[in-house]
Amino acid sequence: MGGMKQNLSVVPMRRRRSATQITQLIAQYKGSGLTQREFARSAGIGYSTFTSWLRRRRAIPAATARPWVAVDVVKAASPVSSARYQLEWPNGMRISVGTGFDAQEVGQLLNLVRACSR
Repeated sequence: MGGMKQNLSVVPMRRRRSATQITQLIAQYKGSGLTQREFARSAGIGYSTFTSWLRRRRAIPAATARPWVAVDVVKAASPVSSARYQLEWPNGMRISVGTGFDAQEVGQLLNLVRACSR
């Protein structure tokens, strides 16, 4: 037994990444200007793993990428002309708020809009 050599090798442990981490890595790749192979190597990710992440992301329709939030309409909407404040986003979305509005309700509405636009 004294003359036999043991072959020991170090195998790196696979690291599991969350969906958020994968999304961040893909965003970094898109802004890096590197090829897929170069980016995967620089990030310490296997090339086939990285390309499978990219394929899965392309397969997800844009509509399912952002979750919708259910909203109950409690009060009837006022006509836009009676609105005291009107917020309009570049994408055409608009919120109009009349006099005597409930600031807490408007704050909750804006938080919902912010959550959906991420």
